[in-house]
Amino acid sequence: MDTDEYMWDWEGKHADAAVIDRLYSEHYEYFKGHQLGRDKFLTFRLPNIWEEKGYSLMQAMTTMLSAEDFARDLSFEQRPLFEAILPMAQTSEQLIEIEDKFSKLAHFKSDEFTSGSNNTDHIEMIPLFEGFKTQLHSPEILKEYLQLYEQRTGQSLPYLRVFLAGSDSALSNGFMNSIIGNKLALTRLHEFSDQKDLPIFPIAGTGSTIFRGGLSPKWIKRYLQEFPGLKTATVQSAFRYD
Repeated sequence: MDTDEYMWDWEGKHADAAVIDRLYSEHYEYFKGHQLGRDKFLTFRLPNIWEEKGYSLMQAMTTMLSAEDFARDLSFEQRPLFEAILPMAQTSEQLIEIEDKFSKLAHFKSDEFTSGSNNTDHIEMIPLFEGFKTQLHSPEILKEYLQLYEQRTGQSLPYLRVFLAGSDSALSNGFMNSIIGNKLALTRLHEFSDQKDLPIFPIAGTGSTIFRGGLSPKWIKRYLQEFPGLKTATVQSAFRYD
């Protein structure tokens, strides 16, 4: 399957910090022609430090920064890692705080460890709304985020990616709450996109069984009819194993 994007999960899991080194070293010719961050995408899912231990947050961010160094050394045009998912996102302030932490770390690394080779000091945040309440009120959260972002940077975002949980929310909140929450969020995000004249590209996290969203090879047509407006859908297992 010609997958465009892979989610690299740092949320409570042992993620390989050398992932970019391995990909470039072992598959150099492929990524020379299909550059990460331009043709193929690896997107980090960060730990939520307000909900769980954030042991791996700095390691994930350092990996993003060192990946940029490696790509530059190989004369690749594109920064390979530039987006990050914040799971269990609740407020706009959380998104801004993660951006601030990344910016401070980028400046510290550039000043103290790679003088003369500055890292890009920003990442593009993807809020993951997992509960019914945050999905329903996602436009209000994003409106505040856009205001804070413009105040902080003096710039406007060209687009937003928004992640809507389907499988985990079905397990925690029930099948009907998950389905209704996703549909309401997609409708309200579309209205918000038109209102702000800002492209919004929703992501859905669903499993292959019906109660986890119903995305499987057998049900693709039905799935697209059920959730119109999606830009990206994750491929996940039928059941979660702990």
